[in-house]
Amino acid sequence: MLAAALMQTHCEKRGDTLLIEDRDIVGGILRVKRPADWSRLFMRLPLNLPHPSAGMWVEVFGALYGLWESYRLFSDEVVAVCTADGFRQSPLSPMTMVQCLPTNSDIKCIVSIHVDDFHILSNSELLVNKSSTALTARFIDITGNAPSTMFAEVSCAQHSNGALSFCQSSIGGS
Repeated sequence: MLAAALMQTHCEKRGDTLLIEDRDIVGGILRVKRPADWSRLFMRLPLNLPHPSAGMWVEVFGALYGLWESYRLFSDEVVAVCTADGFRQSPLSPMTMVQCLPTNSDIKCIVSIHVDDFHILSNSELLVNKSSTALTARFIDITGNAPSTMFAEVSCAQHSNGALSFCQSSIGGS
């Protein structure tokens, strides 16, 4: 919410249009490998799994949902992709990335990240597209909305007068 308020104020002051988009990396955690120098990890597949290896012990080479280290591995990979693309981590919120055009620091893009959900706030289509291209190049299967409709299970709307509204009423299925 803070990033949205800051970018909305910045755009209003400059007379720019605030672009709000969201991205979701589909199966993002599954696209990250465990480091080769880590301890080997084995798990037994459930007996009722509809797979020829059901009930067998298998070695885990990649990140999996539910493994404690997988979220950290994915987070580190996302940060690496964003910083390689020219974004800087916010010192106050490490999963908030900021990028400005080198020729004009008033043209900027703020990306708030929650696990595999990205909320992109910008006054530059170039920077929005650049961030999306970098994520797609690394993680391949990405969905998104422009304008944004949802970020981290919070619905969002940008109204014709420029106002933003966020709502969590859909949490818990109600």
